[in-house]
Amino acid sequence: MNLTDSNPGAADRQLFSAERVLRWVEAVGVFMLGFALMSYFYAASTPNRGDEIGAPGHDSFYHVAMASMLPEHGLLREFPWLRHTYFRDQGHDFVSHHFGFHLLLLPFVKAAEWLTGDALAGGRWAISAVFGANLLLFHLLLRQRRVPWRWLWIALFLLLPDQFFARHAYVRAIGPSLMFMQLILLAMFARRYWLAALAIAAYVQLYLGAVFYGPVIVAVFAGAQLAAPREEREIPWKLTLLTAAGWAVGVFAYPYSAGMFEFLKMQVFGSGLSPDIEVGREWLPYTDAWFLIKMAATLLSVWVAALLLRLRLGPRLDARETALVALQFIFLLLTFKARRFIEYWPPICLLSTAYLAAAPLARLIETGRSWFAARGGGVRIAAQGAGILALAGACTAAWNAMDASGAAGALLAEWRVWAALILVLALPALVRAGSAPAAADGQAPLGRVLAVCAGGLTVFGACALAAWGARGADAGTSRMTVPGFAWGLLVVAYALIPLFTLRRIVVQPLTRPAALAHICAIVLLALTLPAATIALGAPAYASAAQQVRCFYNLADTREVMAYLKSNANPGDVIFTDDWDVFPLYFYHNRYNHYIVGLDPKFTHQREPDLWNRYVKISRGEIPSTIRLVHETEDGQSQAIVGLEDIRERFGARYVLADSDHRRLTEALARTPELAELVFPEGTYEQVRHAPYLIFRMRERDEAAEFAATRSTAPAPTDGPTYLSEMRPLAASQGWGELGADRSVDGNPIRLGGDTYLRGLGAHAPAKLLYSVPAGAAWFEALVGIDDETDGNGSAVAAVAVDGQTVYESPRLSGGAPPASVRIPLQGARQIQLEARPTEDGQTFDHVSWANARFVSANDEGASQEAVVAAGDAPAIEGR
Repeated sequence: MNLTDSNPGAADRQLFSAERVLRWVEAVGVFMLGFALMSYFYAASTPNRGDEIGAPGHDSFYHVAMASMLPEHGLLREFPWLRHTYFRDQGHDFVSHHFGFHLLLLPFVKAAEWLTGDALAGGRWAISAVFGANLLLFHLLLRQRRVPWRWLWIALFLLLPDQFFARHAYVRAIGPSLMFMQLILLAMFARRYWLAALAIAAYVQLYLGAVFYGPVIVAVFAGAQLAAPREEREIPWKLTLLTAAGWAVGVFAYPYSAGMFEFLKMQVFGSGLSPDIEVGREWLPYTDAWFLIKMAATLLSVWVAALLLRLRLGPRLDARETALVALQFIFLLLTFKARRFIEYWPPICLLSTAYLAAAPLARLIETGRSWFAARGGGVRIAAQGAGILALAGACTAAWNAMDASGAAGALLAEWRVWAALILVLALPALVRAGSAPAAADGQAPLGRVLAVCAGGLTVFGACALAAWGARGADAGTSRMTVPGFAWGLLVVAYALIPLFTLRRIVVQPLTRPAALAHICAIVLLALTLPAATIALGAPAYASAAQQVRCFYNLADTREVMAYLKSNANPGDVIFTDDWDVFPLYFYHNRYNHYIVGLDPKFTHQREPDLWNRYVKISRGEIPSTIRLVHETEDGQSQAIVGLEDIRERFGARYVLADSDHRRLTEALARTPELAELVFPEGTYEQVRHAPYLIFRMRERDEAAEFAATRSTAPAPTDGPTYLSEMRPLAASQGWGELGADRSVDGNPIRLGGDTYLRGLGAHAPAKLLYSVPAGAAWFEALVGIDDETDGNGSAVAAVAVDGQTVYESPRLSGGAPPASVRIPLQGARQIQLEARPTEDGQTFDHVSWANARFVSANDEGASQEAVVAAGDAPAIEGR
């Protein structure tokens, strides 16, 4: 039966249509591969199947919450949930630099809320889809350049560093940003500048980082066009004008354009490239040089090899290749500057490598074909078989060398997912092989249709048998599932697509061994290449899955937020123990407001003194002093920081601290006149190890009444009171900040070669004024120049009680034994510790008061032993 179309034009249109169908199938397969891999990272991030996945990082919670709020709140002009965070110097005007990203998340988040009740799942779906789109765009860039061995480069993409995958798993604009970068490159390389302009406009709407990234990418390509070989050189006026117009439209149409550049200047330079305070770790460089070398060396070595091969064999680099080389260098330098750019550099470097290697590889393939043609088809078949067998053997050896209970076993447990993807990815190649002409007349045998269909079943069966035979049916716990209807669609695809694409065929037996060998090679390659990729990438995938795990116990977080929403008033301010926990709390509780968050520079830029107070309090370094950026009206350049600042300066009604901030919770527990432990129920000693603690700050009148009641109670008899636990009434010193249980440089207190856990670290000239607790009978301390000065410095220490000097030390020198002080305090109200420089000035005058404490009469015996045991310096009693 002859089914040949007698109309050549119709035949050409049919072939074109068939190729388009195959390309769509191929694109779907690539997208699903990326989607499945990112979904695997999320699923493998929990210890057990069925555990709550949550979201990785901190900011993921903020972005999901903002997307969920969009229908209700629309464009926010103010952001009341952060009381001391300023997005603009002019005031509280809010600038959302991820507005378009929140729009992108919106349908995913709302769908997840409707289907599962978990908005975070929508964030994960969106990021998985974006990662699939990134892999697809990488694939399209390879197709556009006609890069040989395209699937090998896709496999190499899946072997990028684990840090790259982990960063792209965050629910942030990282993935969409890379997606738009690749889309801009795709449009420019195709000379569709109007599409590049639209992409840049949309990119700016998505994420304000595009205000910089977009022009840089365009400028690099425009410069590459000017530097191209003479026959290809062109003046990029059309590219420049159209993309500049697209950039301008994106900027001026942005809903927060009024504060855009002011905000970017503060974030990029204040937090990113030149921070003057401690910022998020992502803006810091990799401190472990060996780690960075291990992560980047392989990829960079392959790039260098491709560049040298291209320079040696030619031809000269065109504009596209030159642009990618330049972009690779730019993002590599940025990665050395800040670790966050690992999210961009690896794929750009790999894309540059593929473009550089395209011409040499094409020449190598053509040489190989000529060589095989000269020696007959048998040699080619033998070479194909040997290569496939070698790759299969390498994959088998890799699998056998890996522990099934570890990374390889976890990946192998998802064999049904990988099998489904292999079927989709192999289908276009099998159809193309089956539709290749068998004779000079251009006719193809019908038997190849059956070979294509059978090939798909062979791929699936081989995947199942390989998984079963290599590790057994229970190699690991499967966390991902393939819906039943997906397998039905695959069956339909393998049944219909070959018939749809192969209409110009003749019924005759399949007689050419080369055609069968080619199809078998495709089937084997479809098995071995993914197996090799998974085997080689398993350790990196396991590491990425660990980095993707949620930092928080979400059940505990929901419990503590439920308490606040039930007991606090709307808009009550919560003082949190760190700035980076705000996104988590904001996601779970928008009923209350918070102190700072999103970025420390957003507070420090406007109120540096307030930010410095927050740092001291949140770290539990209280009482202490800070050096004021701006002197007060009475000329003071320093200020005392205490717990009452939580109420007086921050306006907070509650303090929420987790188990990692023990110093803060202990300080709050020691001052019940200021703060009351309200969650969980019980005394501080009973609940101190709970995941979260909430203290309610007492109002002024309540605190005064409580303090008055407490002052009439008997003095405690459970040990001495250390001055490092108290807030000074006044404090001033010549340099640095007053250290509580630390020297002025922040080191453990060391005097005369001995180390002391408790004490005060000051710098002469210094005056420290304290109230004497009720029941205190003695003040005791060892005072001297701290050993951290390495024998430098000298000072004189003095003690005054109720304004009268009762003790003055001899000259205290660096490296000399400390002086032991013991002052009676019967009836005293205040005590002042003073340190004065000597004639050599105040350089290195680090005066430490070790074991500075008030001792009651009941503890006098134990205290005497402690002083004697602390050092051999003679006790000097005053008064």
